[in-house]
Amino acid sequence: MNYFMFMLATMLSVPLAIAEVTFNPLPHDYLIIQDGIEQSEVLTQAEAESIVITLKNACGTCDVKYITPGNYQVAAFSVTPPPPTGEEAGLDFPGSAAVTSTMRFKFSAPLPIYPATYIWKVYPRQQSGYYTTFFWGNDDGQGNLSTFLWKGGGADSYYGFHPYPQPPPSGTAHKWEVSIQQNDFLSPEFVVYDRWYTQAAVVWDDGSNKQHIFYWDLDTSSDLNVRHTSPGSWGNINPPSPSLTFGDAPWAPGNEVLNGILRGVQIYSTALSLADIQAEAAMPLSTIVGQNNIWYMNTDPTPTDISDKSGIGNHPEWVGSERPILWTGDVEPPPSTGDVEPPPSTGDIYSLSETDFTGQHVVAGNWSVPGQSLTIDFEITPRSYPSVDTRIISKSIGQREQDHYFMVSMYNGTLRFRLKSAGVTSTLIGSTQIPLNIKTIGRVTYDGANMSIVVNGVLDAQLSKSGDMDSSSAEVWIGANPPDGYSPFDGLISILVN
Repeated sequence: MNYFMFMLATMLSVPLAIAEVTFNPLPHDYLIIQDGIEQSEVLTQAEAESIVITLKNACGTCDVKYITPGNYQVAAFSVTPPPPTGEEAGLDFPGSAAVTSTMRFKFSAPLPIYPATYIWKVYPRQQSGYYTTFFWGNDDGQGNLSTFLWKGGGADSYYGFHPYPQPPPSGTAHKWEVSIQQNDFLSPEFVVYDRWYTQAAVVWDDGSNKQHIFYWDLDTSSDLNVRHTSPGSWGNINPPSPSLTFGDAPWAPGNEVLNGILRGVQIYSTALSLADIQAEAAMPLSTIVGQNNIWYMNTDPTPTDISDKSGIGNHPEWVGSERPILWTGDVEPPPSTGDVEPPPSTGDIYSLSETDFTGQHVVAGNWSVPGQSLTIDFEITPRSYPSVDTRIISKSIGQREQDHYFMVSMYNGTLRFRLKSAGVTSTLIGSTQIPLNIKTIGRVTYDGANMSIVVNGVLDAQLSKSGDMDSSSAEVWIGANPPDGYSPFDGLISILVN
């Protein structure tokens, strides 16, 4: 094996901290230094430059520096490390305008087209024209429409789920679509850019037709979805090169590139129920059906690691040399600037120091909060999500929305705040995902004009609301919902109400 191949093999198999290519002024004398160790082989200029190019392409997001101390030149390459513990990671796609050829990864041996469930998180940014989150369809690498339309000038056996331009083909506004049967089935709602969405698509054969549901905002409501029924004849024949492709359209490489961040990818070889989808989105492999049917999982993909973390071994591959950049989001909240749980003082209604709520709840009394002012400060460290809706504090006579006088819970991993005034209970749902096993600082407020949710000092969600808060003899519980213990919390809670 020549040194070029050795370097390449090392690059692809072992995380490379620093590699340097030193250009000596003598002709045809190029010394390689890897991780501080000089390699004895002398290379030609072409060989050395090939190593430089290979390293740059392989690591995707390299920090490339050129220095000239005296009469030689050093090119230093720092391979993007995996995200450190305590950080989320994702793939930050730049959009079509920033891509030369294509930017996509694919499974060349995908799961069967039906049944299947896909779960992912996406942070879309605005661009003109088309996007691609993913397509199941023909991807033979030729990059043209004629090979995608493999069945007599038409396309059979494909689907995709992503934003669609309004108006096509180059509109800058978008709706959510199910792409199928060479048509586009759209949501009535428009895409809101620069925010996180938890999304899912479930597809199956019901014996008569092919069914498709795209839940495009599970963080807010499962009612936000696009549904389409295809004839039973659809998708019965595999295309010549069946593939599951993420990030760009296989028939128009470089023209429909995702503009935004993609992470939290989970694929199941069955049609999960909505309840199981919500549970798996909140905590992967938390259901028996999810454990038994997981096909691929990488919740924190990086440009250098899109491998299957489920243990099944269904690994995708990048197409071409262009890569998204690494996105990281620090899960650990910023340091608190003050005492989140101050000692009770005059005006404080209720306080509870940090308590472990595993299999228990605290009955806090039957007090009400008068007027139009309510603040609930809390710290939570959840260990798990026992259900899609776990109670932090609740004053209620039942489980329905209108049964609640006020309530704070975790819903699909985000905070939810309910409040009743003038006889009407309103619900506000945040968008910030609350991590497991890490303390999160939260606050909900009502001031007679707005309901608000604040996470780690940052406003997360707000809803217009007015009127005096309703009073009731209903009990206030911490860690579960009164009166029956519904939706228990698993983890630590401290709380102050004033």
